[in-house]
Amino acid sequence: MQLFTYSYAKNDSESFLNGLTSRLKSQDICAALDLCRQENSSVGEVARSGIETAVNGKNVELAMLNAHDEEAMQLRARLNYLSMIITLAPLIAMNAAKEWPFEPTLDQDGKPMELSQAKRYGVEVIQV
Repeated sequence: MQLFTYSYAKNDSESFLNGLTSRLKSQDICAALDLCRQENSSVGEVARSGIETAVNGKNVELAMLNAHDEEAMQLRARLNYLSMIITLAPLIAMNAAKEWPFEPTLDQDGKPMELSQAKRYGVEVIQV
């Protein structure tokens, strides 16, 4: 599933860049800007900023750097948020396990269902 997701993201960004390139070569600026606005990614935002700045006759390089810096800052914020979730999730789970102890479903032999199913499929189960 992960490979499919990466493959889809790669194909999706390639199609965006191909579409943007063809629109810019044909000098269809409005269509290029519309495509950038529809693209929900950092690449789309940076490209949009560069195109709008070029149309207005301002410093494109500066605009692209500013857009890049802003997108990088937002990415860092999202990664920090994700890092916090990854750090706190096990602590929350441990706390929840203490308050709501897990009682496994037992089979007819009185063993937890997961263990008996694992042995049935030939998986060696080590109990601690």
